[in-house]
Amino acid sequence: MRPIAIRLFENKKFGTTYAPGLRRNALFNATAEINEPYAKYLLDFEDGRAWINHARTDAQLAIARKFIDQVGQSSEILWSWVKWYDKGTGDKEYVDGFAAYDTDTEEIAFHLNDPKRDLNEEWFLPARRCQGRTARTKPHQKSPTRADRKRLGAWGAGNSRKTLVGRFSKSAFCGRNPT
Repeated sequence: MRPIAIRLFENKKFGTTYAPGLRRNALFNATAEINEPYAKYLLDFEDGRAWINHARTDAQLAIARKFIDQVGQSSEILWSWVKWYDKGTGDKEYVDGFAAYDTDTEEIAFHLNDPKRDLNEEWFLPARRCQGRTARTKPHQKSPTRADRKRLGAWGAGNSRKTLVGRFSKSAFCGRNPT
Protein backbone atom coordinates (compact mmCIF):
# COMPACT_ATOMS: atom_id res chain seq x y z
CA MET A 1 0.00 0.00 0.00
CA ARG A 2 1.41 3.37 -1.03
CA PRO A 3 1.49 6.27 1.43
CA ILE A 4 -1.24 8.84 0.88
CA ALA A 5 -2.21 12.15 2.48
CA ILE A 6 -5.81 13.36 2.32
CA ARG A 7 -6.58 16.88 3.48
CA LEU A 8 -10.16 18.08 3.95
CA PHE A 9 -11.11 21.74 3.84
CA GLU A 10 -14.37 23.37 4.80
CA ASN A 11 -16.13 24.52 1.62
CA LYS A 12 -16.75 28.22 2.21
CA LYS A 13 -18.87 28.40 -0.98
CA PHE A 14 -21.33 25.71 0.16
CA GLY A 15 -24.90 26.65 -0.75
CA THR A 16 -23.97 29.48 -3.11
CA THR A 17 -25.00 29.44 -6.76
CA TYR A 18 -22.68 29.27 -9.75
CA ALA A 19 -25.37 29.42 -12.44
CA PRO A 20 -29.14 29.92 -12.52
CA GLY A 21 -30.67 27.12 -10.45
CA LEU A 22 -27.33 25.39 -9.72
CA ARG A 23 -25.92 25.27 -6.19
CA ARG A 24 -22.59 24.15 -4.76
CA ASN A 25 -23.40 21.02 -2.70
CA ALA A 26 -19.98 19.95 -1.39
CA LEU A 27 -19.66 20.30 2.38
CA PHE A 28 -15.92 19.58 2.24
CA ASN A 29 -13.32 19.91 -0.48
CA ALA A 30 -10.26 17.69 -0.26
CA THR A 31 -6.97 16.83 -1.90
CA ALA A 32 -5.38 13.39 -1.95
CA GLU A 33 -1.68 13.20 -2.71
CA ILE A 34 0.39 10.13 -3.49
CA ASN A 35 4.17 10.43 -3.80
CA GLU A 36 5.27 7.29 -5.67
CA PRO A 37 4.46 8.05 -8.51
CA TYR A 38 3.34 11.59 -7.67
CA ALA A 39 -0.34 12.17 -8.31
CA LYS A 40 -2.81 14.67 -6.89
CA TYR A 41 -6.56 14.10 -6.81
CA LEU A 42 -9.43 16.44 -5.97
CA LEU A 43 -12.46 15.39 -3.95
CA ASP A 44 -15.75 17.20 -3.28
CA PHE A 45 -17.63 15.50 -0.44
CA GLU A 46 -21.39 15.89 -0.77
CA ASP A 47 -24.65 14.23 0.23
CA GLY A 48 -25.28 10.82 -1.32
CA ARG A 49 -28.17 11.90 -3.56
CA ALA A 50 -26.18 14.78 -5.06
CA TRP A 51 -23.20 12.42 -5.48
CA ILE A 52 -25.26 9.93 -7.49
CA ASN A 53 -26.69 12.73 -9.66
CA HIS A 54 -23.16 13.92 -10.53
CA ALA A 55 -22.11 10.57 -12.06
CA ARG A 56 -20.75 11.32 -15.55
CA THR A 57 -18.89 8.29 -16.88
CA ASP A 58 -20.00 4.69 -17.38
CA ALA A 59 -17.68 3.57 -14.58
CA GLN A 60 -19.22 6.14 -12.22
CA LEU A 61 -22.73 4.97 -13.11
CA ALA A 62 -21.71 1.37 -12.32
CA ILE A 63 -20.31 2.46 -8.94
CA ALA A 64 -23.47 4.49 -8.20
CA ARG A 65 -25.68 1.47 -8.97
CA LYS A 66 -23.56 -0.66 -6.62
CA PHE A 67 -23.90 1.77 -3.68
CA ILE A 68 -27.39 3.19 -4.27
CA ASP A 69 -28.92 1.28 -1.33
CA GLN A 70 -26.15 2.33 1.07
CA VAL A 71 -26.39 5.97 -0.04
CA GLY A 72 -30.09 6.16 0.79
CA GLN A 73 -29.68 4.60 4.26
CA SER A 74 -27.16 6.95 5.84
CA SER A 75 -27.04 10.72 5.78
CA GLU A 76 -23.86 10.75 7.91
CA ILE A 77 -21.74 9.53 4.99
CA LEU A 78 -20.49 12.07 2.44
CA TRP A 79 -19.42 10.85 -0.99
CA SER A 80 -17.09 12.13 -3.70
CA TRP A 81 -16.02 11.28 -7.21
CA VAL A 82 -12.29 11.44 -7.88
CA LYS A 83 -10.64 13.93 -10.25
CA TRP A 84 -6.97 13.77 -11.19
CA TYR A 85 -5.31 17.20 -11.06
CA ASP A 86 -2.21 18.34 -12.95
CA LYS A 87 -0.49 21.11 -10.97
CA GLY A 88 1.46 22.36 -13.96
CA THR A 89 -1.39 22.92 -16.41
CA GLY A 90 -4.40 22.94 -14.08
CA ASP A 91 -6.05 20.14 -16.09
CA LYS A 92 -8.64 17.99 -14.33
CA GLU A 93 -9.86 14.58 -15.42
CA TYR A 94 -12.29 12.14 -13.82
CA VAL A 95 -10.77 8.78 -12.97
CA ASP A 96 -12.42 5.57 -11.84
CA GLY A 97 -12.93 5.64 -8.13
CA PHE A 98 -14.72 7.31 -5.26
CA ALA A 99 -14.23 8.39 -1.68
CA ALA A 100 -16.59 8.15 1.28
CA TYR A 101 -16.26 10.13 4.52
CA ASP A 102 -18.22 8.95 7.54
CA THR A 103 -18.83 12.01 9.70
CA ASP A 104 -19.80 9.92 12.75
CA THR A 105 -16.71 7.70 12.92
CA GLU A 106 -14.46 10.20 11.07
CA GLU A 107 -13.13 7.56 8.70
CA ILE A 108 -12.33 7.97 5.02
CA ALA A 109 -12.54 5.18 2.45
CA PHE A 110 -10.70 6.01 -0.79
CA HIS A 111 -10.96 3.69 -3.80
CA LEU A 112 -8.84 4.58 -6.82
CA ASN A 113 -8.33 3.02 -10.23
CA ASP A 114 -6.16 5.22 -12.45
CA PRO A 115 -4.55 3.12 -15.21
CA LYS A 116 -2.81 6.14 -16.80
CA ARG A 117 -0.73 6.60 -13.66
CA ASP A 118 -0.60 2.88 -12.80
CA LEU A 119 -2.57 3.26 -9.57
CA ASN A 120 -5.19 0.78 -8.42
CA GLU A 121 -5.53 0.82 -4.64
CA GLU A 122 -7.87 1.20 -1.69
CA TRP A 123 -7.23 3.06 1.55
CA PHE A 124 -9.25 3.09 4.77
CA LEU A 125 -8.01 5.97 6.89
CA PRO A 126 -8.92 7.46 10.25
CA ALA A 127 -9.40 11.20 10.04
CA ARG A 128 -7.86 13.39 12.70
CA ARG A 129 -7.66 17.10 13.35
CA CYS A 130 -4.63 18.81 11.92
CA GLN A 131 -2.62 21.02 14.18
CA GLY A 132 -3.24 24.61 13.21
CA ARG A 133 -0.44 26.94 12.33
CA THR A 134 0.28 29.39 15.08
CA ALA A 135 1.79 32.83 14.93
CA ARG A 136 5.22 33.38 16.46
CA THR A 137 3.67 35.78 18.94
CA LYS A 138 1.08 34.97 21.53
CA PRO A 139 -2.50 34.89 20.15
CA HIS A 140 -3.77 37.40 22.70
CA GLN A 141 -1.38 40.10 21.47
CA LYS A 142 -3.04 42.71 19.32
CA SER A 143 -1.53 44.68 16.49
CA PRO A 144 -0.08 48.03 17.52
CA THR A 145 -2.38 51.04 17.42
CA ARG A 146 -1.55 54.28 15.66
CA ALA A 147 -0.46 55.79 19.00
CA ASP A 148 1.83 52.79 19.66
CA ARG A 149 3.43 53.13 16.22
CA LYS A 150 4.08 56.85 16.76
CA ARG A 151 5.52 56.23 20.20
CA LEU A 152 7.75 53.33 19.11
CA GLY A 153 8.54 54.58 15.61
CA ALA A 154 7.27 52.62 12.57
CA TRP A 155 6.48 49.12 13.88
CA GLY A 156 8.81 49.42 16.87
CA ALA A 157 10.84 46.83 18.67
CA GLY A 158 9.06 43.56 19.29
CA ASN A 159 5.96 44.40 17.27
CA SER A 160 5.47 42.87 13.87
CA ARG A 161 2.77 42.25 11.31
CA LYS A 162 3.06 38.52 11.94
CA THR A 163 0.57 38.88 14.77
CA LEU A 164 -2.11 39.43 12.12
CA VAL A 165 -1.35 36.45 9.88
CA GLY A 166 -1.43 32.67 10.14
CA ARG A 167 -3.18 32.02 13.44
CA PHE A 168 -5.16 29.03 12.21
CA SER A 169 -4.79 26.56 9.38
CA LYS A 170 -7.64 26.28 6.87
CA SER A 171 -7.31 22.52 7.01
CA ALA A 172 -10.13 20.75 8.81
CA PHE A 173 -8.89 17.15 8.89
CA CYS A 174 -5.90 15.14 7.77
CA GLY A 175 -6.02 11.46 6.92
CA ARG A 176 -2.76 9.57 6.59
CA ASN A 177 -2.42 5.89 6.17
CA PRO A 178 -0.38 4.28 8.96
CA THR A 179 3.01 3.15 7.72
